[in-house]
Amino acid sequence: MLFHKAKAFILDKLRSELPAHLTYHCFDHTLDVYAAAENLGGLEKISTFQKELVLTAALFS
Repeated sequence: MLFHKAKAFILDKLRSELPAHLTYHCFDHTLDVYAAAENLGGLEKISTFQKELVLTAALFS
């Protein structure tokens, strides 16, 4: 999986193309969900592959 490229692509799309009327599921919300998923992944000691899957899903929140 090209996780870092996918992350950059998704965040760029959110930053530049997300409609302004979306006030809750916005760029900052996605970053918050991403940080929480990253923290939980570390606490649960999941594998790198599993962590990348969870973080990819978080980017779509």
